[in-house]
Amino acid sequence: MLVTLICENRLYGVLLPEKVRGQYWLEDKEKEIQSSGRRLLGIEAENGIWKITAGKKIKLYNPGDTDQVSCLVLEIGKMYMVQLADGRQGYIFTEPYTRDRCTFRKYWMRKSMTVNIGSGENNQIMIASPYVSSIHAQLVFSGTDWVIHDCHSTNGIYIDEKRVRQSARLHPGNVLYIMGVKIVLGDRFLAINNPDGIVSFQSEVLREYRSAEVVEYEPPDEITTPIYYRSPGFRREITALELKIDPPTMPQRPDETPLALSLAPSLVMGVASFSSGLITVSTTLSSGGSIVKVLPTLLMSLSMLAGMVLFPFIIRRGDRKRKVIREQERREKYGRL
Repeated sequence: MLVTLICENRLYGVLLPEKVRGQYWLEDKEKEIQSSGRRLLGIEAENGIWKITAGKKIKLYNPGDTDQVSCLVLEIGKMYMVQLADGRQGYIFTEPYTRDRCTFRKYWMRKSMTVNIGSGENNQIMIASPYVSSIHAQLVFSGTDWVIHDCHSTNGIYIDEKRVRQSARLHPGNVLYIMGVKIVLGDRFLAINNPDGIVSFQSEVLREYRSAEVVEYEPPDEITTPIYYRSPGFRREITALELKIDPPTMPQRPDETPLALSLAPSLVMGVASFSSGLITVSTTLSSGGSIVKVLPTLLMSLSMLAGMVLFPFIIRRGDRKRKVIREQERREKYGRL
């Protein structure tokens, strides 16, 4: 059930579910009526019916009755009078929530035309409702602009839920509400719903938009002429590409071995060889021999001593230079890693 509270300046609506259960509220979200709160009227389910109970400073009246009642039992298609807490009067309009209220038909407009809306038979848009005046409104389209005029209607015209007093300039996208009938304005067209089939039109004025009929394609039984040429399909396998990335080399570290440990073995062997040569020379001279005979032995001992002492220094210096060169090459290739 659609429940609409029609006030002097605005509409407030709520959609009640088909299953009668729970409690719902007609709310003033912009607080135009009540500055202290948003809830205007409460609708509560009880024993399979929807009802509105009179609250503080709220007065309710049944249709066609001037006596105040404590609660209203809502029935579809009725209009109930209500007096809100601030003293303003309004009407509660109930209608069923059906598919035709959500279905809109599109009608084309001429370059410039005037459309009368009302319950009378001479209107271009006729609404067969007791709540719609004989000539309710007049819609004027000038080719680019829309203007709506209220023809002193009883229940008023609402644009986007706001009341239009006399006239108002409209734009594509605005929604015109007249007692359950909604008219959506577009660019050179109107979209109108038809709740309960109460809306009718003059076909010579408003032309309904009809989409082109869809013709199903039936393929022929046999194709005699080639329609297209299919190129041969090539199937290629994806070759996996393997990439091997070598890790960067470690930085060259200097040799931290003490010099004494590096020279100790060579120095021991050199001293031993030199001592052996001296012993040989001393033995030969003490026995009356000539020094010439032991000269080769003495030279061999001296050369071994010199080689074993000097060569470690030369090798250590060469290794130091090679490490410096390798470290420079590593930094150029990998950066400072």
